[in-house]
Amino acid sequence: MKNITKLTVIIITIFISLNFCKADNPAYTLTAQNFVLTAPNILDFDIYIKHTNPGVSTFEFAIAEYSFNYNASYGNGGTVSFSFAPGNNSDLPVNARPRKAMVKNSILRLSSNSTIGKGSGPVISSTGNGTRVTRVRLQTTASSFSGSSGLSWRNTPERKPNTTVIAFTAAGGVNITSPPAHTINSGSVKTLNLNCVIEGFYNGGSNLNSSDTVRVYLRNTSFPFNLVDSSIAVINSSTLSGAFLFNNSSNAVTYYIGEAQKLHRDME
Repeated sequence: MKNITKLTVIIITIFISLNFCKADNPAYTLTAQNFVLTAPNILDFDIYIKHTNPGVSTFEFAIAEYSFNYNASYGNGGTVSFSFAPGNNSDLPVNARPRKAMVKNSILRLSSNSTIGKGSGPVISSTGNGTRVTRVRLQTTASSFSGSSGLSWRNTPERKPNTTVIAFTAAGGVNITSPPAHTINSGSVKTLNLNCVIEGFYNGGSNLNSSDTVRVYLRNTSFPFNLVDSSIAVINSSTLSGAFLFNNSSNAVTYYIGEAQKLHRDME
């Protein structure tokens, strides 16, 4: 009977210890957000990581790699580059920041930071948006992007590169990667796929002989029809369509296309 009691106590102790270790692991959210078209062919956005269970754990950052899938046709036929946006755009110390931005086929990758010793890693914030990892830039050599970026976190562990987050805990460096915590918050960026013809440049037999750059204005549908937003895109010479991206519009609101203004003619 004593042996049974002793065994029960040991099992309970192990169970409590395992749950204590699990509770010690930090939980987090990893978010791509603040998407801004700084030009028709340049898209900037931030990556934030936030500690979400500060009451039961600390989050001492160790190392991480960040990878995305994206729609390669978004580059509109141009050469796409992925880089760090200009300026000091990180809350992390230099040795904790991703080291290199790369693009290959339909994958965007930020390589892992330098190795940090336990006790020297930065503490991830649990307030506001959390800690800003970096601000990145997606750019195409075409005059504008086309369609949707299709951006999504690459979370498949058996196919590298993938997104991985390591934290220092009492047990040392621990892989705390949690794909459900990885989100894309594209905010208010909306795409209008518009078909239009520039007066004087349409040939019924061969369509347009050149592509044209157009600015489209969105206006409120009630008087005095105030301007809401504008966007620039290239009207394709074959499809007579262009993808216009707006930062200040809403899915729940109807707008008038106030006017479409031809800016210049790009010879093909």
